Amino acid sequence: SDDLPNAFNDRNRATILDMISKFPQFKKMFKFIWMSYGSSSDLLYKFEGKIRAILKSSNGVKQGDPLALFLFALSVQPAFQLANTVPGVTAVAIADDIEIIGEPEKAFKALDIYQKKLDELGVNQKSPKKFVLWPHNSAPPTYLVRECEKRKIRLSAGGQTEEGEWIGGFEVILGVPVSLNVTAIREWLSEKIKGHSTFFQNLLNPHLSTKNALIMLRNVGVS
Repeated sequence: SDDLPNAFNDRNRATILDMISKFPQFKKMFKFIWMSYGSSSDLLYKFEGKIRAILKSSNGVKQGDPLALFLFALSVQPAFQLANTVPGVTAVAIADDIEIIGEPEKAFKALDIYQKKLDELGVNQKSPKKFVLWPHNSAPPTYLVRECEKRKIRLSAGGQTEEGEWIGGFEVILGVPVSLNVTAIREWLSEKIKGHSTFFQNLLNPHLSTKNALIMLRNVGVS
């Protein structure tokens, strides 16, 4: 699993525009995109209702811009596509997150191809969020442990119980719990249910104003 650091701010705008220009299907959009990213734009810093500073935005895609996700995804698509060229490997990417699934040797081969292409594209890869998940209820193979140590990638492989039974690693990937450790998944789900129960108890508080109730709903994406 890899999560590119500061990815949206780190992409070179000239590179993005160059890539867009190579897609005939986006020809009609190019002038519009150029208006937004052909030159630097002003970012206004407001405090207490007054503009305190004007900063120049000249790199990366802009936060809140409907085009941002599309432009970023297109700019790194060649690397994501190459990760899927290794037989027996499935690579799934959402925005700046990529999950590479397969046998250890094949998955690492796909990772190497993917990272080499990212280097060519000028993408920063120094991410502390990178990890390898071994979800199986058995000890990880020596090869996997050795490769993770060599590459300085965190290995989530669970561990051995006092009874000598191995329980697999557990991670939440793109909001979904992933493991063959049933106990860990049940505990995670239980905590989520408790959290929602507390939320709805607070929402039903008779002393809660309508305004605050709407704010609570908006913050969890219900409204």
